[in-house]
Amino acid sequence: LIKTAAQMGYFINQMESGVTFEGKYIKLANDLDLSNYRWTLNNTSASFNGTFDGGCYTLTISNTLFNKVDTSATVQKLNLNLSDNFEGYCGLTNTNCGLIQLVCVRGNIPPEGGTTRSRAGLLVGDNYSGTVKYCSAIGNASAKGNDVSSYAGMVAYLGDPYSVYYTPEEYLDMQESTSGTYVGI
Repeated sequence: LIKTAAQMGYFINQMESGVTFEGKYIKLANDLDLSNYRWTLNNTSASFNGTFDGGCYTLTISNTLFNKVDTSATVQKLNLNLSDNFEGYCGLTNTNCGLIQLVCVRGNIPPEGGTTRSRAGLLVGDNYSGTVKYCSAIGNASAKGNDVSSYAGMVAYLGDPYSVYYTPEEYLDMQESTSGTYVGI
């Protein structure tokens, strides 16, 4: 049971050090403001394998919460606010392979915040065989750099060869070239 910002900070540090919480049930017991708490997701192999139940509470964060929500993980019933000084490229997780449900993200990912990134999504950066259901994202996500491949409100990348992503300029060109009236089945 996580009741304080200090306990949440400890949980984040444990994940960063490689603790997966496999088979563990973690529940948020209060609204918590971590907007002044700084952490970095340097351990790119760190993954969460348990259940994180937000209990319908609100967590305000300044960086991406999870590096990876793994195949046996569930993140649910969480309101996530991105602070004005947010520095990640996505709100909840860089990579989703598990189940994310009943999560609402509010805030903005500005192009000037954080590091150069090719993708930006308010909820998920890359979704590889994961499930996202009954979620919402309110705000804007912006990517920056020379290799901007996608930016989206909820999920930036679907991890499949069939999705097509456009730069803002390519999207406008595509919109202009395909405008008109279409008739058919």
